[in-house]
Amino acid sequence: MTRDTRLRAILEAMNADLRRGEFLRIEAYCAELETFLAEPRQALAGGRGDSRRLAQRNMECLKAAQAGLRAGMRRLAELAAAERADIYDRTGRRQPMTGGTEGRRL
Repeated sequence: MTRDTRLRAILEAMNADLRRGEFLRIEAYCAELETFLAEPRQALAGGRGDSRRLAQRNMECLKAAQAGLRAGMRRLAELAAAERADIYDRTGRRQPMTGGTEGRRL
């Protein structure tokens, strides 16, 4: 396997796993890329354009995945807050809603 095809294979496999949501494998790809970059440098026969484009695509996928994870965490926090069912008293302070309010006006 040439240096070109090896780099392309790593980047393509990483992208495929990113698209499937296999985030636990990303660390292994990073280690593989570190090993690849630590080897004696030779010019890539296919030029750097393809490799740069593939790496850019992977970076965009990682950013999108990160944004999705943040949105999911925000939504989980919203749901947890809704489960607490806080209410406000007459002075405007927030308090947890307790049982025994059925039939009473708040």
